[in-house]
Amino acid sequence: ILNIRGKIVPYIHLREHFGIRSPSPAIQQVVINEVNGQRNGVVVDRVIGENQIVIKTMSKLYGGVEEISGATILGDGSVALILDIQKLLQSVGSQALAA
Repeated sequence: ILNIRGKIVPYIHLREHFGIRSPSPAIQQVVINEVNGQRNGVVVDRVIGENQIVIKTMSKLYGGVEEISGATILGDGSVALILDIQKLLQSVGSQALAA
């Protein structure tokens, strides 16, 4: 958990949650968001910035990954996945209860 301006904010490491084993960067960032009135953080490798994007739905092959709501193609041609933060938090909460 983080202490931000005197408030406790839980956070999720995306690398751990999705089982990414490649080396993490020297500096990671926490993106703070609010879902259902509760602040949460998501640890990311980097923040790209603000972009206007068109979200494409995921094909049925990836339909079982509930934490991903879609994808977009960035200006450089790379693909960025769109997280469904609410479902991600529900998944993490379910896993914590199952442990």
